[in-house]
Amino acid sequence: MVLPKAGLGEWRAQCQLPPNIADFVGRAEIFRELCTTLESGDTPVVCLTGVPGVGKSALAVRVAHRLRTRFPDGQWYVCADRRTWPGILAEMLATSGVEQPPTSTTAAVVLLRQRLAGRRLLGTIDDAPKASHHTGCFLSPTDAPSWPCGAAIPRPWPAT
Repeated sequence: MVLPKAGLGEWRAQCQLPPNIADFVGRAEIFRELCTTLESGDTPVVCLTGVPGVGKSALAVRVAHRLRTRFPDGQWYVCADRRTWPGILAEMLATSGVEQPPTSTTAAVVLLRQRLAGRRLLGTIDDAPKASHHTGCFLSPTDAPSWPCGAAIPRPWPAT
């Protein structure tokens, strides 16, 4: 699928990360593991899961700040907070310079992939909704090869 170039603004590297946590304690081992994993470039998507309140978001933000220089094309932060993937994709497309995001989720994913191609970008999506193969979402561990950038995605523990 080839999408028209109309309405595509120039790329601007942006740091949207919340402030770094000054008094972050614990989690040294997982912090090092996440940094090593995302620095390697071999694992484009990292999902953090756990019960609410254990520090997933704080850990993701801390890792993102540590890796800022490794991702010169930007460090994006999206607070999903009960939003759906189409809304998240629209926000990410707007951040990438797209003035009129496509209404189709599949077209939005294709366009975002095109915008991200060849870039080194770290995306942190806080409380990311569950992706399924029906949404056409590119941010899922099973679809990781299509994500050309790093991602730290804290989300709630799966319901049992």
